[in-house]
Amino acid sequence: MIKFEEDYLDKEERFWDYKTKQFDGKNPIDTTKVGVSYYEDFLTPSGREYLEKKDNVKGVVKTITPEYYFEEVAKFFNSTVDRQKSQIAKDTGTYEHLDQVIKEWKRTFPLPFLNYKNNGQEGRHRVYYIGQNFGWNYPIPCLIVTVADEERHQKEQEAKKAEQVEKRLKLFDDAIERCMLTEYNHIDDIVDDLKWYLTRGYNSVDEEALEIVPNHETKKIKIKTTDDVVAEAEYDISELLLDEKEDDFLANFTLDDLD
Repeated sequence: MIKFEEDYLDKEERFWDYKTKQFDGKNPIDTTKVGVSYYEDFLTPSGREYLEKKDNVKGVVKTITPEYYFEEVAKFFNSTVDRQKSQIAKDTGTYEHLDQVIKEWKRTFPLPFLNYKNNGQEGRHRVYYIGQNFGWNYPIPCLIVTVADEERHQKEQEAKKAEQVEKRLKLFDDAIERCMLTEYNHIDDIVDDLKWYLTRGYNSVDEEALEIVPNHETKKIKIKTTDDVVAEAEYDISELLLDEKEDDFLANFTLDDLD
């Protein structure tokens, strides 16, 4: 988005103007603005209908407290409320800007949101400011986004996992095929090549995705070196697929010379 001079509340500090309502002394949040185009659609009937069909999500504005907001964000980030507050408190520059918005420009903040479908959020700084100045149990509006159709969501998740597994298997098969077309001076070079091919196209798969891999299939490969020595290795496909296990897997992936 191109920003023009008139789009800033503070032209020197380049502080963005969200075109929110005037602050009335009680309600620091404007429920008609989110500040993120995608989430703005939840504020209109046609937008909500579109997003429900397209992304299987629904959004409603609910009244919560700043404390509740940080409790939920902490869950999203596998963190703690104190850690989240401490992190935001360190950003004194943003805090001062928010203070100016309320006290000098008499403007409200855009609506914060919590997205329970993807653990997304926007609004920690403004909610922290409200908690510090209005109270951590002060009622505030917040856009709450959740899955619209749970059955559809489960099917989409299963399809996504299946796609991840298929991509990982193809990636490894392609790496093996490339190695089999190459003659190596030393067996260790084969492992280096495999690692390079795999990390180059890394595509993570979580442990739950392994449930669709039948019988944790075991495979063997043979690769020739320049000395016509055949190298053979056996690997468990389940170990290959585990998320962030490439280094551990390849560290134990030794190719033994076969006479």
